[in-house]
Amino acid sequence: MTDRELSFGSSEPELDAETVASFLSKLDELWDEDASDQANVLPLFRDRLRQDYGSAFDRLARVHAAAVEAASWGATAMDEYIAGLYADASSEEGEAQRLDEYEWLMRGLGARSLLAFAEVTWLAQGGYPNGALARVRTMHELAITAAVIAEHGNPDAAHPELVQRFSRHREVFYPDTARKLAASGALEDDLFDADTLDLLAQREQELIAEFGAEFRGAYGWAQPLFAPGERISFTKLANFVEPKLAILYSITSSHVHADSAGWHHGLIKFRDEDVFAAGPTNLGLASSTSLACRLLLACLDLVIPATIEVDEEKDTDGALLLTGVRHLVEQALAAMKAAEAAVKLREEGLETEAAGDQEGSLD
Repeated sequence: MTDRELSFGSSEPELDAETVASFLSKLDELWDEDASDQANVLPLFRDRLRQDYGSAFDRLARVHAAAVEAASWGATAMDEYIAGLYADASSEEGEAQRLDEYEWLMRGLGARSLLAFAEVTWLAQGGYPNGALARVRTMHELAITAAVIAEHGNPDAAHPELVQRFSRHREVFYPDTARKLAASGALEDDLFDADTLDLLAQREQELIAEFGAEFRGAYGWAQPLFAPGERISFTKLANFVEPKLAILYSITSSHVHADSAGWHHGLIKFRDEDVFAAGPTNLGLASSTSLACRLLLACLDLVIPATIEVDEEKDTDGALLLTGVRHLVEQALAAMKAAEAAVKLREEGLETEAAGDQEGSLD
């Protein structure tokens, strides 16, 4: 029987220094000779992508610009409204501060959604729909979190304490993070000596005393919405506000995790051959941008006041701005859908032509 053996990983220790030096020298020479050709591969692909989707990409950029403008207007309008509450001697004690803290938290969630949307569109313009869907996953979590806090944690809701719980939730993980970071050896200087770790542990216990033992959980900030001791999952959180959106968590998770579904997503059919994708593509871009647009709208609806009424004077600028963003979204999505349909039609024609050429060569 023939002896066989495979070895993976760096095999440099088994190579002599002269062989390695010669190979690396030739490798550098080849890259220098082909530098211009290699440098043009991705730009040429993206030029073609731009030809196919350029109008749609421009419309997505309009969506982002209009959404940022609307959010900026909303932030200024809320600042003025809250300032009026602080100045109003007849307002309820603590009312202005509660709304101030709530609005500040919601403003941050809205800003993160805007940032993630920009990342989705950037990845789509690069030809990376799976990467875009990974960012859509973040947008989904932001939309659900914002919806839960807006419905159950606003100043007039049953659990306004959710604002403080969410804002401070990260602190409960500091001790564990510090211990893991110190144990990793990644730090040149030991920032976390015994006294520092003791202080962090003490802070953790203070938070537990204030918010309860379940505060340590991944979604411990939302524990007041659940039965004592109940394990909280993101799906359960989503079911409080948008049960129909729970499917998005399943759809997008495989683009974040190294799971079986993600493995299958990477397997594509190229003509008659099964291959694994390891680069950009010109297909599948419409779905990620469509989901991103819908989730962005959901978040904006929660952080931008549609109307503001003070002393019987009603400001509806927010409603108009949100209507404008929706209008631009519909234009962008229609353009993306049409562009992708045209690309699919062309690609199918090329595959048919290639199959015919192959049959002809066999004859």
